[in-house]
Amino acid sequence: MSRERDVWCLFGLPFDSLSLRDACGEVVAAVEEKRQTVLSVTNINWVVLACRDAAFCNNIAMSDFNFIDGMTLFWCARFLGLPIPERIAGPTLLENLSKIKKTPRMRVYFFGGAEGIAEEACKKINATELSGAGFCNPGFGNSEEMSREKYLQDINMSSADILVLSNGAKKGMAWIQANKHKLRVFLIAYLGQAVNLIAGKIKRAPEWIQKIGAEWIWRIYQEPALWGRYFFDGVSFLNFFFFRLIPLKTLIFLNKKNEENKQPPAMEIVDEGEKNTLFIKGVCNRHSRSAVRRFFLETVGRGKDLELNLENLDYAESSFFGNLWILWKAQNANGRELNIRISTIRTQRLFYFYGMEKFLRTDAMGEETC
Repeated sequence: MSRERDVWCLFGLPFDSLSLRDACGEVVAAVEEKRQTVLSVTNINWVVLACRDAAFCNNIAMSDFNFIDGMTLFWCARFLGLPIPERIAGPTLLENLSKIKKTPRMRVYFFGGAEGIAEEACKKINATELSGAGFCNPGFGNSEEMSREKYLQDINMSSADILVLSNGAKKGMAWIQANKHKLRVFLIAYLGQAVNLIAGKIKRAPEWIQKIGAEWIWRIYQEPALWGRYFFDGVSFLNFFFFRLIPLKTLIFLNKKNEENKQPPAMEIVDEGEKNTLFIKGVCNRHSRSAVRRFFLETVGRGKDLELNLENLDYAESSFFGNLWILWKAQNANGRELNIRISTIRTQRLFYFYGMEKFLRTDAMGEETC
């Protein structure tokens, strides 16, 4: 990555604190430096799916950047006081990238979608500052069927800089993690609806509708079949709101002193041969997040399984759990384990309200997460 990630946790997922302008800058930097980057944009539907599917949750967390796509999620972040500067929707990101003048133009390959959509998007993107590199509609098979060598070869032969997927969120994210190491593209992103918008199949909601968080109504108006998904997501979100978000806001209010504490926690690494144990004592809040992040990444560099001992943790907030995702991602990428030990109901409650209770299970990150 070209910068140190500043990640915050919301509903059990990590979100980067970047503006739209900085996000576009990261894309351009990845292309110029020929550095592969996986980017995700997450909405309420993704949160609901991730809560019920550990593999999908993991695939989102393995992204190099993850942004909030959806005003409801953005308002939840603001409600908790998280410094997420703005909502970054997939269509908005692609639209802004299409205005960046660069020589040569960045080349985009479209993968997935209904018949003819990727082809139409590839044609229409040429009217912008981006260039269509190619397209493929592999059908609606499973991730393995869409991972055939002929598809991967076509993407690589296109010399694309950016690969945009639109083949179902869970399927698309699984496909990315299974195939990214075989691809010679520098930005890989599942942007779903953005492909339909570029192709002209649907129209974007007026800006005022987006700002009041009613874009879902606009989408149902254009695609009535979506009403069932939105109803289910709405009911699930109410559960999150009343049983996680409200209690968490109350907990934050009651821990105002800990939130303002600028004393960094005591952190120690103990080498136990086959593994390293990380001891953290005290308060982990936003003021100490950089120190905690550096401590975590230092331990990853030792190349061993890790046990994070939080038996003497007094308090932790969103940035700590964001850093925990960074640690998990690094350990996962290195094929190493991460286990967590706690001893108090208070700490267990923190993990639950932040949606991170999955880390406390002996079969951590198994089939079910909620």
